[in-house]
Amino acid sequence: VRANIIKKHGKGAIYDPKTAKKPSEADKVRAAAERKKRQDADNKAFADRAKKAGYKNPQDYANVVARYGSEDNMKKGRGLGT
Repeated sequence: VRANIIKKHGKGAIYDPKTAKKPSEADKVRAAAERKKRQDADNKAFADRAKKAGYKNPQDYANVVARYGSEDNMKKGRGLGT
């Protein structure tokens, strides 16, 4: 059965924890740096949206968005529960 699955779908089709490679320290550092870069970009985009909406700081904007449940609900004028 395993041979047929490997033949049909390729070598990585079956997960085997014994042969799974653990990430090295360099991989972990690279992944953390990528996460931080992505998070910084998200934070900057949110701050830009807050500024465009006329708020003095992003936290005020976040509080208003939280009151509505999402930015989409806020733009449509819907609150939570509607």
